Amino acid sequence: MTKLPRDTVVPEMRERLLTNRTGKLTPAQWVDVVMQPVITLLVLMIPATVVLWTRLALLLRPGLLVLGIITAVLLVTLVARAVRYARTPVHYTTLEAKAGSAPFWMFWKPVRLYDETGNALIFRKRLSPRPIITPGRRYQVYYLKEAGENILLSLGPTDHPDAAQWEPDRFFQTRHKRRTQQE
Repeated sequence: MTKLPRDTVVPEMRERLLTNRTGKLTPAQWVDVVMQPVITLLVLMIPATVVLWTRLALLLRPGLLVLGIITAVLLVTLVARAVRYARTPVHYTTLEAKAGSAPFWMFWKPVRLYDETGNALIFRKRLSPRPIITPGRRYQVYYLKEAGENILLSLGPTDHPDAAQWEPDRFFQTRHKRRTQQE
């Protein structure tokens, strides 16, 4: 009985590659990128609410006022991020891995891939499943650029049998040109 080779591209990554090739984000990626600051905002707002609660106690309905303020801040943040990422272009490149994936327990390690000139693209954030990276292998990479860092959307090996399906399509180029002109 022969053992079949393990596919390094999980089904969720395949779905993301097929969506990202058109220059769009998957619904899961969209929710992740827009909702990212919500936890931080809530953690910061809880102490502020406790501090301000004594001052708001003089008002008739301090709880409703505080809830309204928190809701307004969260909505403004979410809408601003949604508008921002609706206009952000998805980038595509082919990169090479010089080192393999970090062990599972080293989740904080960034994904580091290299272009043809040897310059490293470092992905500290990712909106994809944990990639399985093999040293010396080339990868098709879709990513976002945000404030001096890159966000990994999806990647797949260039020598994979389905790699041709993951290359950018004509919609990708159109969206990329339109979105880079808006920046």
